[in-house]
Parts: sequence; structure tokens; C-alpha cells
Amino acid sequence: MFAWEEAHARGLTEELRPHFERIADRMRTLNELKVEFRDPALWLVFVVATLGLAMLPAWVSIDRDLVRHEEAERAIEIDLAFVYSRMGAYLAPPTPSHSKPRQRASRRVIATVLTLGWYGNWWVRDLMRDGNIHLAQNWRFEDDLAGAARSMMYA
Repeated sequence: MFAWEEAHARGLTEELRPHFERIADRMRTLNELKVEFRDPALWLVFVVATLGLAMLPAWVSIDRDLVRHEEAERAIEIDLAFVYSRMGAYLAPPTPSHSKPRQRASRRVIATVLTLGWYGNWWVRDLMRDGNIHLAQNWRFEDDLAGAARSMMYA
């Protein structure tokens, strides 16, 4: 919202409109992820009722959500870097992502069942590692974005 208002104040709305439209489209993807069925209390009931088997679809959906989130966020960051740079506040483009591939869920499910759940520990470790890598890669860009917005507000 801040970037749009600044673009409007600087007379750049028509030039930057395609970038803002792409950002809005990708934000819809992120918002869809936020409202999907993810109630932790209900998942806990499912896990207890199925003796842990409900964890398998939960882990699959967590992995798929991270891939979708990462793709949308990366596209937003590229457009934001261009928009802010065009308005005079340099914002370095985001670091290239490790582009987390989707896991082969069927193989992981089979391995978890065959090892009586022990492989699930490795799977959870991978899910946590991938999420942490994603977060660490985005810290610098988000800090830079906040700094660029702050410099534009006080200029």
C-alpha cells in the first residue's frame, strides 16, 4: 500500500501498474494459503484418532504450501525491487532461492509406513530445515525493504 501511494505521489502509477497488478495476483496466492484448512486443534484430533496416520497428509500439505509460498514470494520480491528502485530507493533484488523442489510424497509415505513411522522423523527434520532456510533467505530482503520504505518516508 505504501509503495502504491508513493508511486501515485510521484506520478508513476501508470508505468508501475503492471508490477503492482502482478504483486496483487501473487498476494492472492499467499492469502489463499492462509485461509486453507489448517486448524491445529482439528488436526490434533485427526492424529490421535488415526494413531498418527493423519500426519502423513499434513506433512505432504506443508511441503506443497512451502513450494507455493516460495514461488509467490519470490515473484513479489522481484517486482518490489523494481518498483522501489524506480522510485529512487535502491532495493537489491532478492537472493536467488534454492527453489525448493516438491518432495516425492508417495516415496516418503511408503518409507514412513515401511519403517513403522521412523522415517517420519527424517521427514519432519526436512520440513523444518526447508522452512528455516526459506526464512533465513528472506530476512535480508525484508530488512532492505523496510529500510527503503523508511528512507522514502523521511525524504
